[in-house]
Amino acid sequence: MRPTPLIIMLCISMSFLTDQAGSLRDEAVGQTRTETNCNIGMLKDQTSSRCQIPIPSDCTVVKRPGFNQPWADISKGGTINCRFEEQETDWETTIVGTCDTCTSDQCSARFSVMLKCVSPQPPPTMQQRAH
Repeated sequence: MRPTPLIIMLCISMSFLTDQAGSLRDEAVGQTRTETNCNIGMLKDQTSSRCQIPIPSDCTVVKRPGFNQPWADISKGGTINCRFEEQETDWETTIVGTCDTCTSDQCSARFSVMLKCVSPQPPPTMQQRAH
């Protein structure tokens, strides 16, 4: 049986994903990757809202793999426009997300940012009890 183009593309895609995951793992030796976020909930006609995404002091914002931009995302529900506030966000100490007026019955937004944090000590290991 000859491999179809779909199977070949799947193999190439899986190889690419494995390579990307490997490079992320190597970069994170001695460090922990985590996500920080803030959420906004609004009702219809509620005007603008904002939230500040916390950045712990021992963490830095991760660059999106393959790009020179912060690894950040906005997930929205309802009819609303949201964004990271460029003039108030420096991506090192302060990240601010804002949303305009909610025009559907309910709206929500989740601003998330991937962080790389220095681990003060290695993660705990599982210990087995002697029987």
